[in-house]
Amino acid sequence: QQIERWLSYRHGKENSSTSAPTLPTDETDPMFLLTCRLLGKSTKKPRKPITYNLWGRENKGAVKHAYTLAARGQGLVATTFII
Repeated sequence: QQIERWLSYRHGKENSSTSAPTLPTDETDPMFLLTCRLLGKSTKKPRKPITYNLWGRENKGAVKHAYTLAARGQGLVATTFII
């Protein structure tokens, strides 16, 4: 049940339409906007992806298997994942 709540929480976080607040930049400054456009950069800072999200995307089978076992109440017993 905890795993199910956590997976539901993570799914909501990954697919939310609101982004995390960024450090304040002067988006009204014409030179800042011109520089970003010329360099092809975004006006917002890039975010580094969280490691377990990357692992989960690459190992969907293992996550699905763990989720079905948890839903049955069996849990995981000495399972080895190849990373």
